[in-house]
Amino acid sequence: MHSNSGDSVPPRWRLSPSHRALLDNAFKAAQTQFVVTPQMRSAIKEICTTREKLAHEHEDSLIAFKIALVDAATAANIRPGPERNDLLAKLVTIYIEEFYSSTTGPADGAGKKGAQGFASDS
Repeated sequence: MHSNSGDSVPPRWRLSPSHRALLDNAFKAAQTQFVVTPQMRSAIKEICTTREKLAHEHEDSLIAFKIALVDAATAANIRPGPERNDLLAKLVTIYIEEFYSSTTGPADGAGKKGAQGFASDS
């Protein structure tokens, strides 16, 4: 474990307000059903095709998506529990698939991840 005492840590990247609104609207349209809807898939695809994501580490993009996803589920009054967890896990899987199918990555290879989307510690 290392200390950040002297390091200035930039604020975590978050999804844009328009992308957060896409997720909010997709959850509200689902009316608390625990199924992946076409609108949810469409929102995720749009989020994954933004060029802004290329300026950030893949992990940061995933974290920003997960935060927005939880916020959208909460705003749609989807109560915590196993069904919500299963739905969110499916949506994260779709996000990862879409993210990597639409990622070309920076020209210098910075931010590249292994096959499972995790940065190596080397």
